[in-house]
Amino acid sequence: MKLLQQQLHVLSFGLVFAVGSTGLAQNMQKPREIGVEERVSIQSQAHGLSRAEGRLFGLGPDYRAEFDADGIEFVPALGRQAPHAMPLRFTFESVRRGDAVVHEAANAEPRQQDDYRVTFARGGGVTERYDVRVDGVEQSFVFDHPLPGNGDLVVRGALSTELGGQTGVYRDGMRFSCEHGAVTIGKVTGIDAIGSRVQGSLRYDGEHLDLVLPDFFVANARYPLVLDPLMGGVSNVNLTSSDDSNADSAYEGFHNRYCLVWERALAGDLIDIRAQRVNTSGGITGAVLLVKASGVNLAPSIASVRQTQTFVCAWQTSNNILGPFDIEARTIASVNGLMSTNHVAVGTQFQDNDVGVDVGGDRTTDSPDSLLVWQVVGQGLRGVNVRALSPPTDPTFNSVMTVSSNANDMRPAISKSGGDNGRWLIVWQRNGTVRMRVRDRQFNAITSGFLVDDGAWPDVDGNGNNFAIVYQQPEDGPGSGAPFDIHCRIANYNGGSSISFAGPGSPVEADNNQEEIRPFVCFIESKYLVGWTNVTGFLFSNISLRTIDPENCDLCGAEYDISGSNEYEFGATAASRWSGGDATDECIVSFSSGNNTPPWSSDMHAVIFEAIGFGGLVSDLGGECANGGFFQIAGAFALGNTVDLQLVQADTNAAFGALHIGNSAPAFACGPCNILLPFVGVSVAPVNGVVSTPLTIGCSTELLGQSLDFQYVIALTAVTDCSLIPNVGVSNILRATFSE
Repeated sequence: MKLLQQQLHVLSFGLVFAVGSTGLAQNMQKPREIGVEERVSIQSQAHGLSRAEGRLFGLGPDYRAEFDADGIEFVPALGRQAPHAMPLRFTFESVRRGDAVVHEAANAEPRQQDDYRVTFARGGGVTERYDVRVDGVEQSFVFDHPLPGNGDLVVRGALSTELGGQTGVYRDGMRFSCEHGAVTIGKVTGIDAIGSRVQGSLRYDGEHLDLVLPDFFVANARYPLVLDPLMGGVSNVNLTSSDDSNADSAYEGFHNRYCLVWERALAGDLIDIRAQRVNTSGGITGAVLLVKASGVNLAPSIASVRQTQTFVCAWQTSNNILGPFDIEARTIASVNGLMSTNHVAVGTQFQDNDVGVDVGGDRTTDSPDSLLVWQVVGQGLRGVNVRALSPPTDPTFNSVMTVSSNANDMRPAISKSGGDNGRWLIVWQRNGTVRMRVRDRQFNAITSGFLVDDGAWPDVDGNGNNFAIVYQQPEDGPGSGAPFDIHCRIANYNGGSSISFAGPGSPVEADNNQEEIRPFVCFIESKYLVGWTNVTGFLFSNISLRTIDPENCDLCGAEYDISGSNEYEFGATAASRWSGGDATDECIVSFSSGNNTPPWSSDMHAVIFEAIGFGGLVSDLGGECANGGFFQIAGAFALGNTVDLQLVQADTNAAFGALHIGNSAPAFACGPCNILLPFVGVSVAPVNGVVSTPLTIGCSTELLGQSLDFQYVIALTAVTDCSLIPNVGVSNILRATFSE
């Protein structure tokens, strides 16, 4: 009986709030596979050409290259432990046959051919070419026709770098290195027009690098002839570095694109902000983008603006890893990755130390506005409205406004969108407590500040009226020094200047003596997805996910561990498609994933999470009689989902009836009729033999695997099949099992 009471409580919630009118419901949610789809390595795939600050760059996971009139400057990713960047520059000078110069390289500007290739027209039928690949930059020299003279073909370039390299002749490539990493130049290969190949050699004298092909091959080659080495980066990343980290993500619904941003540390004084567009299947879309190329740039945040179909990315920037920092922002077009011409400073322009920016976007087409909020160290929190104009137009912003002036306020977070009514909730940490406040599109304060609970590291998301606030809290109370648990509290904004709580803060995850930290949350229409980092030891951690009820933080599904083969995963965030304007239960979770053993490599990963799966089994038990019609359930019978209980083909004379709900007990047989003995009945009014009853299934994980029976009963039918109930028809009985 206890189970039955729980079942009826869950269903009564839906019936009270979700029973609709007659007529078949439209656009019901399609059942989809629940949980985590295959994880995608973003950073290890992201590569290509990108223009930033008026310069042309080639990007790969372990390097950055810049192309200019002098050639290529290749910067290996040495990581934060390297005090400064150590580029290698190559400038093409001449072509020789033997010892004789037969062609001087003409001055040329780089030409971008597509997302991955750059060329220099060097005159005399010679083209210097670079192909940006995941593993490095492939350098090629293309000769359209034979050059005069005899002897080996030698391409000479000036080479300069702080990295150490030994002079000599190399057939299998060479290496320029330091304690933090290296640049490798692969072996030289010659390929002619019919595919004949030969291995060449490298010669380095301390100032020049020669790329050499043997005379016998050059003399007999079919043209055009290609000379082809590979330049790549090798990083010796140490244990304490996080050289691809602090990822964030957003979704833009018009073009169905996610965009991920993260920081890539090339050295302690050179940390890029990079971005990569991703489709809804998790596939890379277009080349990687270099959002900010100079200085030290940290902690990027991103959100989308539906009206202009753009992403707004913001970060903290400085010329020194220790600061002080300012806040900058830039827009990215969802459709093609075009960026605003410039990044704009929206903070106090180094008058103070501005850190920890977070961005809230707009899922509607009502406005091109986004909201930024950040901490001014020692002075409180600031924020600004940023107008996301379509790139290449730069974003504009209004005056910076004060969110709070308490010197102890830190770690602000803002909901990913303002919902449909343009209301964002900002949360932050103050002295071991979590605070909150509502703002509108112009960043005007709608409510005063409210205390949420004791806690730290808060995050928030919502739909403009309903918000879930998550935070970490010591399991034995504030100041106990005990391991952290993850807590949640629901806040509801109902207009005016007030905000109310649905109840006290409650645990989402509270394993004893288990450290759970850095929670994050995203709104996925019928549920919230909450995630956190489980710390199981030094450099041992994994990311967990769970859905909760938007009414009260009740658990609404099983816990999912999205860890892969790596032992050290951290820094997770999430963004839902709902926040970008779609009506769907999908979101993307991005995080850092690394090994805790040599060579300490790490990567940016992402997974697609779907909150509503196929749902539980629905069995047809039959029993229809007296023109009672055909009963079907449209949608997945899953916790947190809304399904449509549809009756069709019933007697058109029927004027009223009821939906019966029972507890899987045997039906009462009367003639050909099987009649469900209900514990709950809901009145319905058929129209032309059709009834539609939307039913929202609440959240109670104890119900997973349990079943209920449903049947429609209609009155005033033209026939009687059971003498005990004249002119009453019943539909077939459906038995539905609770699932996710």
